Amino acid sequence: MKLSPLYLVAAALFLLHQYLQQVAHISIPLADQYLDPLLCMPLLLGIWQFEKKLLFNRRITTLEIWTLTLVLTLLFEIGFPRMSPEHFTADWRDALLYIIGTVLYLIFRASPH
Repeated sequence: MKLSPLYLVAAALFLLHQYLQQVAHISIPLADQYLDPLLCMPLLLGIWQFEKKLLFNRRITTLEIWTLTLVLTLLFEIGFPRMSPEHFTADWRDALLYIIGTVLYLIFRASPH
């Protein structure tokens, strides 16, 4: 199965950013705040698509994609901040970035084979 170019770019950016933060101790404030939410959905959806294709030989549907986006957005931006306000902060910009990441995934996902 061919990996989507979006998935490869998102994974590379995520790994590079984690390296810069955790190993090199280099902070890029805009990336530190907003890169992970932007990359979250393309990465998770890419992994889920790989699993669906491998196990069931089918694509995830647009309804499944938007359902996952809604559930994770509600969990990350409402659920976790309410359960643990000292560790999580709700941010409407993060929610917007999850949606943008989903739209990017939908635009760039590979055609069915």
